[in-house]
Amino acid sequence: MFGSISEADPAWSPAGDLVAFSVLDDSGNSSGIFLRNPDGVNRIQISQSNDRNPAWSPDAKHLAFVSTRDGSEDIYVVEIGENGPHGQALQITQAPGRDFAPIWSENGDRIAFLSDRNGIIDIFTIDPDGENLETLTRSPVNISSMDWSNDNRLVFESINSGASQLFVIDSSGI
Repeated sequence: MFGSISEADPAWSPAGDLVAFSVLDDSGNSSGIFLRNPDGVNRIQISQSNDRNPAWSPDAKHLAFVSTRDGSEDIYVVEIGENGPHGQALQITQAPGRDFAPIWSENGDRIAFLSDRNGIIDIFTIDPDGENLETLTRSPVNISSMDWSNDNRLVFESINSGASQLFVIDSSGI
């Protein structure tokens, strides 16, 4: 859709007027996150690091994304304006292990993400400013994906003995 370079991790803006995505080099590493309109023009670079998985805030004023710029996979948030980013991205997670797959709550006051910081992949939430980290699950098996409902619940997929199962929890957690 957008050209001959490798592009991945597309995410529509809430209004549908922009697509955020990662650009990949020949080795499959990201060279940053970009924005474009759906016609594939007006490309704006948002970041210049090994950044992936952009997720729009509901008001389209911020992007959460995963970056390895400080050595491990962590979640960052950057403010988005008409002409690109405003200021530097804020690192909102920092833990041993991987923090990935950010998704915003419907009202934009929390970000859920997956992490293996406890030795197995669980769901955590955090405020967009990096405050109030909460553990939502303590699953004996890995969680592989999730989605946030408009009534503040999360549905997630957990894989046990090769079979996937779906579970629904309130975002207040365990």
